[in-house]
Amino acid sequence: MVEPLYRRILRDRFDTLPQAVRDLHTTQNPPVIYSGMCDVELGAQPLAGLAAQLAGFPPRPGQYPITFSGRPDETGEVWTRQFGDARFQTHLNAGPDNDVSTIQERFGALRAVFALSISGGSVTWNTVAVYLFGIPLPRFVRPTFDAREWEDNGAYMFDVDLRAPVLGRMIRYRGRLTPDRNSG
Repeated sequence: MVEPLYRRILRDRFDTLPQAVRDLHTTQNPPVIYSGMCDVELGAQPLAGLAAQLAGFPPRPGQYPITFSGRPDETGEVWTRQFGDARFQTHLNAGPDNDVSTIQERFGALRAVFALSISGGSVTWNTVAVYLFGIPLPRFVRPTFDAREWEDNGAYMFDVDLRAPVLGRMIRYRGRLTPDRNSG
């Protein structure tokens, strides 16, 4: 079995995470499916909503059923989030040059690099760099991804806020997930 990406990045700190967070980040083949509800907010700028929709997010704000699965592949993990009929899929692996102190997430032509910090039982994703078509974006034009994950009453909780200069908020989605009884 391939060592889960979160364990490779966090090392001994992985064992300090709440059980629901550890479970979700212990990817398997076939993947365990998580489901729940998610609140989606879209930015006020029309271009922000269009960009979020093109990336695979829901076209309108509201509450959506969400499913999540993560599965290992040759170089990292593939994460799939299904918001009702909208599907957003990303690939995660160790940071640039296989730097295990960071994690990077790719979707389309965009690649974001994050440092993970743990405090009070929650994990925060801190944006370190963003690349578009492999070109690093200067801080004044790069989007920011504020993300946090934690456990509440045995459920995996998440809050992701994506903002871009000039456009402001593109999308914020937050909610709770529990493993489906019929998966895995």
